[in-house]
Amino acid sequence: MAARQPSRRRPAPKPANAAPKVRIGFIRSANQQFLALSEKERTGLFAKLIELARNPRLGKPLVGKLTGYVRISLGRLRCVARCSGGAAVVLVIVVAKRAEGSGKDPYELARRALADPKEDIQAALQAHVAAHLESLRKAESVLRRDR
Repeated sequence: MAARQPSRRRPAPKPANAAPKVRIGFIRSANQQFLALSEKERTGLFAKLIELARNPRLGKPLVGKLTGYVRISLGRLRCVARCSGGAAVVLVIVVAKRAEGSGKDPYELARRALADPKEDIQAALQAHVAAHLESLRKAESVLRRDR
């Protein structure tokens, strides 16, 4: 009887239809607004944010002082966010229910957040993109090492 050769196990191939990794970030005030939502609203909105990160065209582009930002909706709930160019990263600026004419209108809250010197939104977006790219690099190096 011939000696059996040790088998060389190859890692399972990654499925071709695997969804790309995404990163969803929140500025401080948006995180508080998001956590104040019901579980059902959070789950639905988070699913929409993931889809927005995968396909930025799903968001409705905003105009005026909010040019460069997009809106996604879930019923009367509005989320104002900024998508990164290239990386699958979304930074949420505001999460609020639509209340036109009130001070709690999501678009008015977004304009205030952009004007707030404490909230450096561009720096926050750059930090999230950098962290996302670093996590992708680490994942790629692990895949290469396992081959």
